[in-house]
Amino acid sequence: MILSFLGLAVTFLSPLSGVWLAAVAAPLLLLLYFLKLRRRPVRVSSTLLWLTSTADLEVNAPFRWIRPSWQLLLQLLALALLCVAASRPSVDRPATDADVVILLIDRSASMSARDVRPTTADAGPSRFDEAKRQARQYLDRLDGRTSVMVLSFADRAEPLTSLTRDRGLAARAIETLQPTDAPADLGAALELLSAVAAQSRQEPQPRAVTAVLFSDGGDALAAEARGIASRSITPQFVRVGPPLPEAGSGASAGSDNAGIVALAAERNPEEPASVRLFARVVGVSGQERRTTLTCRVDGEIVAIESVTLAPASWSGPSDAGVNIEFLNTEGGLVELELAGQDALSADDRATMVLRPPAPLRMALVRPAAARDEVDAILLEALRALNPGALDTLAADEWERRAGAAQEYDLVVFDRVRPAASPPVPTLSFGAGVPEVSTLAPDDPRAVTPIVFWLRSHPVMRYVALSDVFAVGAARLGPVEIADERLVFEALATGNGGPIIALAQRRGVPRLVVGFDLGASNWVKLASFHVFLANAVDHLTLRRAESRGVAWRTGQEVLVQPAPGAEELRITGPAESTHRVPATWTGEAVSVGALPRVGVYEVSGAREGDRVVPVNLLNERESRIESRESIELGPSALAAQSLSALAPRELWPWFVLGALLVLTAEWLLFAWRMRV
Repeated sequence: MILSFLGLAVTFLSPLSGVWLAAVAAPLLLLLYFLKLRRRPVRVSSTLLWLTSTADLEVNAPFRWIRPSWQLLLQLLALALLCVAASRPSVDRPATDADVVILLIDRSASMSARDVRPTTADAGPSRFDEAKRQARQYLDRLDGRTSVMVLSFADRAEPLTSLTRDRGLAARAIETLQPTDAPADLGAALELLSAVAAQSRQEPQPRAVTAVLFSDGGDALAAEARGIASRSITPQFVRVGPPLPEAGSGASAGSDNAGIVALAAERNPEEPASVRLFARVVGVSGQERRTTLTCRVDGEIVAIESVTLAPASWSGPSDAGVNIEFLNTEGGLVELELAGQDALSADDRATMVLRPPAPLRMALVRPAAARDEVDAILLEALRALNPGALDTLAADEWERRAGAAQEYDLVVFDRVRPAASPPVPTLSFGAGVPEVSTLAPDDPRAVTPIVFWLRSHPVMRYVALSDVFAVGAARLGPVEIADERLVFEALATGNGGPIIALAQRRGVPRLVVGFDLGASNWVKLASFHVFLANAVDHLTLRRAESRGVAWRTGQEVLVQPAPGAEELRITGPAESTHRVPATWTGEAVSVGALPRVGVYEVSGAREGDRVVPVNLLNERESRIESRESIELGPSALAAQSLSALAPRELWPWFVLGALLVLTAEWLLFAWRMRV
């Protein structure tokens, strides 16, 4: 019901409630004035009270008009105000007459930002708290006949209620909603909305659907939403956050944030005890910011670096790269922390697990026919590298145990060409691998000197080959493999072509030496031992153990259970329990995406997976942008105020007016009853 009053469109959201209240309360009030009172005879000393008694008798006489009374008029006015309040009057006509309204609340990482209030220097409530408050207000202003669904989204969409008219249920769902540190993916939410709209279209009486998005409309949200839109849904956007930046400024008003957006650590291939760490820091502020980045390993400070972030520009935030190098042989938890406080705390800290250099597990595969001197030199040279395990296998035994190749970090083939390449790095002498072809020389007795080698390559560094010669060296080349890319690199070249080469297929390296060590003088030279050490380090330090391990919010976390474990219990910023499948065969088990930044402990996992560090590391979320519009398909959806989307109810003012009128009526009654 809509009425026009003083140029404003006044909407009554529940007019029947006011009508029913007036129909019941007004007759009861008037009936009180029609009631005839029973009095007992009382002797009085004066007749001055007779005039009042006569008037009272006239009032209580049946079928007589009630005499005008200011007290009765005030009571009727108060009752009228309460009836109007029960009808829920409101202004600002809602922009939609949909039968179904879906409240979509963004709880991604940027929504946890606390922006500076315009009038004070203090940080206000988080954007997420403001989004919840506005969603509750929107819910309270909806017509009671409208069906409501509450959804939330970050990296994935989650329905909190089904379609319901129970406002209490929807309000409790909004109240219990918690923020996350995951990036925003509006596309997943829109797919769920499309499913709800499709269900509404299949009903006997299709209902119009309106989706109201409460979000800061950050850059990540806009990027993920492009090209995804549903014609069956009317979208509306309520922006939460500071206003857009002024021209020439790269930061929104009140936004001041610096965050770690990239982190990587790797052991030096030449010196595994040396760790190189790289971090990238971005800043969104209208002023230059100077801060420090502290690096800790298991709580002990190993480095403190100063970071200077220039003022953000209109094209994007400023950034700075930080390189840190330190010694570590035990591994541990590496933590980076930015000093100071800003709008978003989730990106001020980043952690990763640095594993110690794992002892090598090597296998030496050679023919059954042994060569006493050369075989002994090769075996001793491999033992000098201090491997954790070194197994010597005959060629036929290797073929029988080929399925156990994953037990090793490196397989050395001496004059043996395997039928199939193992899924681990390999080093071959005197025979190729399926990825590398070997072309025998025209004269098997020809002596081949090494005329060129790639001195800058890590495998050939500090290796002198000018005095090395080989008899019957084969020329190496890549094998053509259909539909697969094979990377081939020649490291040393003889008279006829490459005789030492490095091939890589599916990320697994194969280093091949095209001549038999027994037909060369190389094993008696110091350069052979340097080459062997370089080769083993280069081939094995490509494993994940040489790099720091960390996860991002929104990324599926894989954990290797310990033998015999039946469940994985995760404790930390969020807690959960996951059952290990009864048919578990040794592969890693997914525990889903962990929603909050921090360090988690996993009981029931193997030794290397018991600590799981989770970071934000997302530049788009660290920019904490708030936008006036988002792109949905070919069109842009502009932000609107809450009052423009939902009616602003006036019933509290009418209740207050009724209380004031009743107060005046009580004062009038007290004045008349004075002695």
